[in-house]
Amino acid sequence: MLNLSIAQINEKLKNKAIRASEIFELTQKKTQKYEDSTGAFLAMPNDGKKKAEGIDKLIEKNHDIHLLAGIPFSVKDNISAADMPMTCGSEMLCDYTPSFDASVVARIKEKQGILKGKTNLNEFGIGGGTETSAFHQTYHPLEQGKEKDSTKEIAGGGAAALASGQVLFALESDVSGEMRMDALKCGLTALKPSYPTVSKHGLVSYAPSLDQIGIIARSAVDCGEVWQSLPGKDEFDMSVRNHPAPNGPWDGEVKSLRIGIPSEVLQNKIGEGAKEIVLKTAVDLEKMGADIEECSLPHLKESSAISYIISSAEASSSLARFDGVRFGKRNIEAKDILTMYMKTRGEGFGEKVKKRIVAGTLFLSTDGYESYYEYAAKIRSLLIHDFKQALMSYDCLLMPVSFLNRDEVDEREKNAACAAVNLIGLPTVSFPCCLTQDAPAGVQLVGKMFDERTIVKIANRYQKEIDWKTRKKGTEPV
Repeated sequence: MLNLSIAQINEKLKNKAIRASEIFELTQKKTQKYEDSTGAFLAMPNDGKKKAEGIDKLIEKNHDIHLLAGIPFSVKDNISAADMPMTCGSEMLCDYTPSFDASVVARIKEKQGILKGKTNLNEFGIGGGTETSAFHQTYHPLEQGKEKDSTKEIAGGGAAALASGQVLFALESDVSGEMRMDALKCGLTALKPSYPTVSKHGLVSYAPSLDQIGIIARSAVDCGEVWQSLPGKDEFDMSVRNHPAPNGPWDGEVKSLRIGIPSEVLQNKIGEGAKEIVLKTAVDLEKMGADIEECSLPHLKESSAISYIISSAEASSSLARFDGVRFGKRNIEAKDILTMYMKTRGEGFGEKVKKRIVAGTLFLSTDGYESYYEYAAKIRSLLIHDFKQALMSYDCLLMPVSFLNRDEVDEREKNAACAAVNLIGLPTVSFPCCLTQDAPAGVQLVGKMFDERTIVKIANRYQKEIDWKTRKKGTEPV
C-alpha cells in the first residue's frame, strides 16, 4: 500500500477501500522496524493517529477531502512546526520550541496532511547527510543489518524516513543541492521549485539568497502533487512571488521538446562519471521523442566555489543572532557580556559551523570583500546569464546531480551542477536513472523560471518508461 502514489492512496481513501488510520498504522509499523537503526527523526508528535481517525470520520460522512489528506509527511528540523522542538541539529537550539508552524507546514496541515515528525540534518543544514548533527547520525535504511556504525552509509533524515516507508513525502531545505543528493542516495526523486515561489517563513536559513524549501518523494508525480499546495502569496514573507502552481495531471509527451546538455559535461571538464550517466539518460529521452542538443555554460565549473563563498558570507550574518541573548542556549557561568557571547557560541556551534562563520567573516572583511565576495557576485551574474541564454533555445537542461568518481574531480567542483541551480534560482527535479556499484546514480532536469510543469512531466514520463533499478552504469538494461 505504501508503494502506491499519493493520488492512488487518495482515490482508495475516497472509495473507502482503505482508512487513513490504516495508512498511518502502516507507517508506524515501519517506524518500529527501522527507526532504531536509521535514526531518521529528532522529534515525533503523538497526535498522528487521532488526526487520521478524524479524517476517517469525515470520509464516513461523505465529506470531500484534499489530495494530501491523511498522508504522513516529515519536515527537516530547521523548518518550524508548532509546539515541537526545532534544534537545527545543533546544541545551540537544543531547548528551543517554536509556537508557530512554518508557512509550508501550515499549508500542508490545512490540507489535512499528517505531520509524522522532524527529521535529522547536518548542523543548521550546512551540507548534505547528517555527519555533523549534534545528536546522532542517520543511516541508510538498507544498512540495517550492519552492526558497526563506521561501515554504514550516512543518509539525510528526510530521505531515510521516506525510503524506509515511515512517511510518504518530506519537506526539506536546499542551499547547494543537499536535498537532491540526499534523495538520490536513497533512490528517491526531489523537486526544488523556482526561487522564490515557496515561502521561507519558519525556515532557519543560513544562506537566505540560496535556500529554498523543496520536496522529496518516491516519484516525480508525487513531487508535483505536493508542490502545487505550497506556492502562493504569504503575509509573513514579502519576497514570495505570487505565482500559482499549475494543477496536475503530470502526464504528457516529451516528443519535440528540446533538451540541452552542457558541453562542460560532455567534454569531461567536470567528471567522467557524470558524462556517462547523463548520456545514458539522453539516449533514453531521445527514444521517447525529445530533441537532445549540446549547449554551453562556461561558468558552470565555478559554481561550487562561488556557492561556498556566498553561503559562508551569508552564514556569518544569518547565524549572528544565535548569541544567547536573542536566540540560543546561553552560557550562564560567564561573568561579563563578552565572555557570555564567546562561551555561548563556542559551546553551541559545532566545528563545521564555526569554520563557515570564520570564512564568511573573512570574505566580507575589508581585505577580503573585493577579492572574494564581490568576485563571487560577479561570477554569479555571469552564471545567471549563461543559463538564461541556454534556456532561450531549450525547454530544459539535462545535468548531473553529483559525481561518481570523486577521486577524479576536484573537491571544489564535485557539487558544481547542483550548486549552480541554487545560485540562479531555477526549478529542478532530480531522479535516479541507473545503479553504479549497487548505489543509485541520477540526473537533474533544470527548467525555465516558474516552469516546473515541464520538468516534472519529463521526469514522470521517464519514470514510467524506465525501471532504473534494472540498469547499471556502462550497460544496457539487465
